[in-house]
Amino acid sequence: MFSIQAWSFTISAYVFDEENNSPIPNVSVIAPDGKGTATDINGFFELKLEGTEEVELLFKAISYQEHKLKVGPQD
Repeated sequence: MFSIQAWSFTISAYVFDEENNSPIPNVSVIAPDGKGTATDINGFFELKLEGTEEVELLFKAISYQEHKLKVGPQD
């Protein structure tokens, strides 16, 4: 007998402009494995990631500098 375990976690968050606290729509959120998504009109995104280790997400949007943020299953 054997078992297979798949580990994954989902990151759900909002992306806001630090200066005026307004949501940023259409931000690309990209994981190291190439999976990605984009924020909606309210700046919200949800991304399912495989594994149990911390990963670094890349955030890209027009008129903003790229930003990287480390996240993990416990965040």
